[in-house]
Amino acid sequence: YRPMQHASASMYFPPSDDSRVSGNSDGRGGESSSSNNKKRRFSSSSDRADSAAMSRPAASAMSSASAREEHRLEQNRIRARETRKRDKLKWKQMEQSIFDLKRENEDLKTKNEFLVEELKS
Repeated sequence: YRPMQHASASMYFPPSDDSRVSGNSDGRGGESSSSNNKKRRFSSSSDRADSAAMSRPAASAMSSASAREEHRLEQNRIRARETRKRDKLKWKQMEQSIFDLKRENEDLKTKNEFLVEELKS
């Protein structure tokens, strides 16, 4: 995430991990460039205040964002509840199917034993 730079604020943007930018073939930034970047984060306290104000959304945007977030979370809870209900139903159907197949298997074994005995006699 890289916020847009305001014209009056000189904000710090960390260098990318791209080896073309740093000049190193191994993809890591050089030690000297990272130490230089740390030194030039903000040029004055007014720049700090400007950048802090830019990073905070307006009160109406925050309430609308929190309302959207709350709506999203509620929808997620509803979907999770429906998924659990659906999974529970699938498990019950699977258990019933297993029970029915076991009973059918026992019936077929019994019938097979009867037919084998009939052939012997």
